[in-house]
Amino acid sequence: MVNKISAPYNFVPLNEFVFVPDWGGEVSQDIPFADGEDGYIEVTWKNVSPLCVRDASGTDDKNYSMHVKMSDGSRLYFIPGSSLRGMLRNTLSVMSFGRLTQYGNKYFGHREFHTKKTDNNEYQNQMSKVRYGWLEGDYDGYKLYMCIGEADKISIKEVREIALDREYDKYKYAWERNQAIGNNTFPKKEKDGIVYRVFATGQMHNKNNELLIPEADENSFVRFCIDDEAITSFFTVYSNTSGFENYRAMLECGKRIPVSFIKDGSHYVLGMGRMMRYPHKYSVADLIENVQKRDDAAGRDLADVIFGWVDRDHSLKGRVQIGNAFASRPLRDEELCSEVSGVLGTPKPSFYPLYLKQDERPYKTYSTEGATISGTKRYRIHKGASVTTLPQGNGNIKTMSQINPVPAGQTFKMRIVVHNMRKMEIGALLSAITFNHTQGTYHNIGSAKGFGYGKMECADLSLHGFAFSEEEYLKEFEYVMSQFTKAKYSCLWSETTQVKSLVAIMSEHEDNDVRMMEMDKNRSPLQKNEYEYYKTNFSKLEETAKSVTTYLNDDDVAGLEESVKRVEAARLRKRFVVENAKIYDDIKADVKSGNFQSAIESLDRLINDMLIQGVDKSDEETWRTDIVEKQKAKEAEETQKKVEALNEKNKQQLSGGLANFIEEKNPLTDKYKVDKWKTCDSKIKQWLKKKNTSSLDDDEKQTLEKTIRRLYVEQDRSEKKDWKVEYDKNKIWKAIRGYLGEERAMSLYKSMEG
Repeated sequence: MVNKISAPYNFVPLNEFVFVPDWGGEVSQDIPFADGEDGYIEVTWKNVSPLCVRDASGTDDKNYSMHVKMSDGSRLYFIPGSSLRGMLRNTLSVMSFGRLTQYGNKYFGHREFHTKKTDNNEYQNQMSKVRYGWLEGDYDGYKLYMCIGEADKISIKEVREIALDREYDKYKYAWERNQAIGNNTFPKKEKDGIVYRVFATGQMHNKNNELLIPEADENSFVRFCIDDEAITSFFTVYSNTSGFENYRAMLECGKRIPVSFIKDGSHYVLGMGRMMRYPHKYSVADLIENVQKRDDAAGRDLADVIFGWVDRDHSLKGRVQIGNAFASRPLRDEELCSEVSGVLGTPKPSFYPLYLKQDERPYKTYSTEGATISGTKRYRIHKGASVTTLPQGNGNIKTMSQINPVPAGQTFKMRIVVHNMRKMEIGALLSAITFNHTQGTYHNIGSAKGFGYGKMECADLSLHGFAFSEEEYLKEFEYVMSQFTKAKYSCLWSETTQVKSLVAIMSEHEDNDVRMMEMDKNRSPLQKNEYEYYKTNFSKLEETAKSVTTYLNDDDVAGLEESVKRVEAARLRKRFVVENAKIYDDIKADVKSGNFQSAIESLDRLINDMLIQGVDKSDEETWRTDIVEKQKAKEAEETQKKVEALNEKNKQQLSGGLANFIEEKNPLTDKYKVDKWKTCDSKIKQWLKKKNTSSLDDDEKQTLEKTIRRLYVEQDRSEKKDWKVEYDKNKIWKAIRGYLGEERAMSLYKSMEG
């Protein structure tokens, strides 16, 4: 009796935040880091369960694990460096919160579309909307020739008798049958005289008929241009179907292929047969980006920085060279495990109860808004050296593989050479090899690892040419990662769901937990076809979290809090500076041009925004102080220049004597600028100030007397009353006495009044 869902694999939850090392852009093969190290790591692996990393050389030894033939007929087995590299890189990517990039971006189809809820809250049969036609591709794109009229049917018995004789039964899949019968026409006696072709839709239980659709004729068909989305979903939905590539090749060679389709609004959905697969709304990439948004500008993750990468525009050679791991001794064929036969196919990610994150009923599917993938798939570790029987499929020998596994208990030695790697990076590599030396964790590798084969443990590890101990490297990696996880997940690296899930999956499981579910479609769903059963009966994979070994002590954790604050402060500041780059550039331009006040005002607004957002503003405050000092220096320089200019002007004025100062005329009007005593008095005071003295000399007194006589004769209307006041009470003469002295002033007065 079915009681819970099971699988030989599980998923490490996808990390929302990606760790991007800030030194990633500085990695170079030629220019070493100041703290970069070179050396090599020797690792001894032991296969706890039978192992087979199949020979892909194309020789007759393809069922054996990779090996070198010895002269005595024995075989020296080895694990290829490329396989070990992939194993370690995948593990390191998970442990360092890397970006998920290794996946097939596909659309998946479903056939549960026969009922659809309409706006009127009624259900309509989508099957009734299926139409048929012929798809063609050329330089203009893809075109669909829609059949006019309804499709007919023809009995399989008639197909066998008239068209293919016994050839029909050789083919199971629609693609194969359509390819085989593509040139056969079946005249249909109707009044319109239409010629029909067979549209084979595959082998099904109790199937008695095949479809007949009218032959393509441009005069009798309505042609539509099909958009790229419809073609992409059609190809991806059916890509895993046997024979698809051959059938697709017919289309690419210019041949028309039969298709069914549904018009969904303005969009066309293509398929095969009346029970066509309707594409889900979202692709794998869509669901990944619901959690881990792709940001190409964010930089490379740690796995890329260490192992290198190649993409369309850029590439970087890795700083890790991983050699083959050779067995300690050759094995004769009679020492191998008995030959194992079965289907080694991988599970299909279209099975949403497992491949999508499920929290509660109902199941989320690839059409559910906000659905996400379960995470990074890892094959669970079987208990001890146990393996499970390989599935036999439908018994078709073409779909089965034979392997000759290496027995458990063999040791394999390898060397990993590293170049210009930093302390944290070396720690990351060591952590990936040993799972941070967490007890009871294993790797798995090679063919049939989903069935318990290829279980590997790190039996020994030694460092050569490095500056620190293994523990110090592991601690550095854990410390840096904990800075990241503390800021993003508010917990230490060793406490994150991702790390604890990984070591749990890579620890031993009971046989019932790693059992592959039965999928015999000829059996009752409740009894054997568990995949169909669990599409309607909610269940999800369970994994008991496991703690990872930690190298951080209490003092490290205490210091980490302050470190995280510094790192987070630096991150916030960096983001703020990037977001306000134009303002910073404008301030620099203002400073360069000497527009200090504008720079200060802009900087004050920036500092205020930083205060509100909690961003460290100390650099900006120092910058402001520097700008203020420059402003003061500029103002002092300008003041000095004004003083010097004034002194020069005074000097020039003094050189002309008092006469030029008070007897000067306006050249346009030929009138004296000093035309009344009040102005004269002010000018005399200015003259004394310029000379830095309190009294006039004799020549200056004579000049003043001349001016007084002129003002007395040409009295200004506003001062006539003042001049008439008797001498002792006259305020003008009182001022004159102050400049000329009592005796000289009286003498001047009498001479003028006389």
